[in-house]
Amino acid sequence: MLNPEKDPPTHTAWSQHRDRGKFREWYKRGHAWIETTPQGQTTVCVFEATPGPRGYDGFIYTFPNGVVPPDPAPEPQRRDSRED
Repeated sequence: MLNPEKDPPTHTAWSQHRDRGKFREWYKRGHAWIETTPQGQTTVCVFEATPGPRGYDGFIYTFPNGVVPPDPAPEPQRRDSRED
């Protein structure tokens, strides 16, 4: 059984900092513990050590300890309607 008070964290919690709807950077939020039982039930516990930045999208992403989140795929370029 998962016990965050005794077990070391298995993951790092991150959130995306967005400005005007565009990704700017990853922001380290805290630690996470993820455990899957032999029956396939997954338990996730997240400890937020820092508040979300301005532009926080509300999601927490977890990556194994030592793994830096990848930059997201580039946002699609929108065609300017004035170019027609």
